[in-house]
Amino acid sequence: MKLFPDYFDPVSLDKPLLEFLPRDYTFSANIKVHTAGAKAGDLADYRVALLGVPEARNSPASGFAMAPDKIREALYQTARIPRNIKIIDLGNIKRGQTVNDTYAGLTDVAVDLFQKNLTIVVLGGSQDLTVPLFRAYKKLRRPCSLLIIDNRPDLLPSPDKSAHSFSFLRTIVQEKAKILHQSTLLGFQQYLTDKSAIDILEKLYMDPLRLGQLREDISRSEPLLRDADLVSIDMNAVRYADAPGTLIPCANGLYGEELCQLARYAGLGGKTSVFGVFDILPDHDPFNVTAQLAAQTIWYFLEGLSQNLYENPLEQPEKFRKYIVANEEIPTDLTFYQSLTTERWWIEVPPESADKKPLVYSCGKEDYEAACNHQITDRLWRIFRKS
Repeated sequence: MKLFPDYFDPVSLDKPLLEFLPRDYTFSANIKVHTAGAKAGDLADYRVALLGVPEARNSPASGFAMAPDKIREALYQTARIPRNIKIIDLGNIKRGQTVNDTYAGLTDVAVDLFQKNLTIVVLGGSQDLTVPLFRAYKKLRRPCSLLIIDNRPDLLPSPDKSAHSFSFLRTIVQEKAKILHQSTLLGFQQYLTDKSAIDILEKLYMDPLRLGQLREDISRSEPLLRDADLVSIDMNAVRYADAPGTLIPCANGLYGEELCQLARYAGLGGKTSVFGVFDILPDHDPFNVTAQLAAQTIWYFLEGLSQNLYENPLEQPEKFRKYIVANEEIPTDLTFYQSLTTERWWIEVPPESADKKPLVYSCGKEDYEAACNHQITDRLWRIFRKS
């Protein structure tokens, strides 16, 4: 597919008034940038592609479309990633004549980048852009574990059945794609979430982790992020004090450093192929604080990704310790794996038939300990019921 110049506008940013680091030590000086005077070479030479999507016509606030360059501006002033990881900034996808044209273009771009084995980092734009990104997996018939960080599930009915930013998750569910392997909602706030939405999440075997549960022990989110293929972040999940530039600011929410920790978990997992940050309103963002937090979140994802910690016990059995636990609640023994390198945990799910291979899912040490005590955690129940 011919990505340039048909799909992208080149990066064009004003020089910052203040530079906090020597230029050679900044993020922007250590990546390839598609500008008007410097075209990109062979994309297969890179591991990560940054792209902005200035699209917000399916949301209540057109200002979301102004966010990609604000995030990019803040990201370029961060320090370079400590370990070598080849990154290219492709620029901003050109807006189509209609929002569906933009969707189609974003899906095409994602498919092409997947086929070149690039990890995609998306600077949004409104969160309904998750839909065309998901459709790229669908187009390739590639399994997708979807993880959403939000303060409420976007499951509202859409009057015209479009992928509205408040109903995009319903759109994905209604497509009934078999490739939707797992789905997770992190950081939602119960007083903002109707019980009917929780019931829908349970019917979908979606792993929900409330803000309070997350705050009790943030490491509980690590197995969920380790399994995630597509991570979609709504900045409304962050409390107003840390992210004022949002459409529906909330007094409570994630702290900025917690969001960065979640992003780093996703990067360390090594499985995430799309990482997107959405729903920033620059007009409501004094001193670009929210754009800065989004940039730092992306930086921590890339820093984690640079460490190359992808592990799979079925592919590298010699690097894992294996435990088999009998449990009367499940009609088969439970097989757990622990990495000898990182001490992370996985559980094996037997194949549906003899001609298929078993699957492994990330889990935590607490899941293994519960099984040893003849208990099954909610996480394991969902895994076995979904499989």
